[in-house]
Amino acid sequence: MRKLLMSVLLSLVLGLPNARANSLWLGTDNTNSRPVLNTTLAGVEIGRVNLTEATGIAIDLANNLIYFGTSAGQITGRNLNAPATTVSTINPATVFGEDMAFDGTFLWRVDISAQLVLKINPSNGNIVFSFDPGFTPLGLAWDGANLWVSQFTANGLVKQFTPLGAATGNQFITPLGGNTAGGLAFDTSNGTLWLGAFSTVYHLTTTGTLLGSFAVPVPDGRFVDGLEFQGTRAAIPEPASVFLLGSCLVLLGGIVRKARNR
Repeated sequence: MRKLLMSVLLSLVLGLPNARANSLWLGTDNTNSRPVLNTTLAGVEIGRVNLTEATGIAIDLANNLIYFGTSAGQITGRNLNAPATTVSTINPATVFGEDMAFDGTFLWRVDISAQLVLKINPSNGNIVFSFDPGFTPLGLAWDGANLWVSQFTANGLVKQFTPLGAATGNQFITPLGGNTAGGLAFDTSNGTLWLGAFSTVYHLTTTGTLLGSFAVPVPDGRFVDGLEFQGTRAAIPEPASVFLLGSCLVLLGGIVRKARNR
């Protein structure tokens, strides 16, 4: 009985879901009236960060960080659970920064003015590598092995590249009905892509089949530059979970003592 109770309690505590798991982050370049939005995959707002420019967004789940990048190039690392809280700042030499991605070690960022994709050391902001995708880039996503880059134009191209900047041959023209391709995000839950545009976010397969779309849940006419998918983090207990686990263990101890005294 005690082992069964312990198993149930551990499952409950360590398996507590992250409220933002499998959600999207939407950013743009106006800091005065257009906040960064966190939405469900159906486009329902579940959170926001006000007065925060984010033409680029990237997430480091292992270190509980979300990165917001400004068009001027500055990148702030923030607490993923409290994204208004800045924990680090870097200033890569970027002309006009757009969408970002994180590969587990390095940040990647589009410089739309220089028409380059940059590989950035998140510790000091140094650019360690760059490549020209062959078109005006804006969106950027990491799929676990390669990069996806979107072209800033109506019904733009989306093309896959290796981390060395070589085209893999996987590419497609976006079926956006004339809308302009913007920020990109790779959905780790099912291997699909999310693509930002003017006032709309599209859901696509990696071969370009349109799976659906939703209107940005704030009527501010934004262009979605920064776009990122937040996946599910490994079950590592946070302070609140540790406290809950301790409370449960105290309760379990009381139950066991009462059982022994009967």
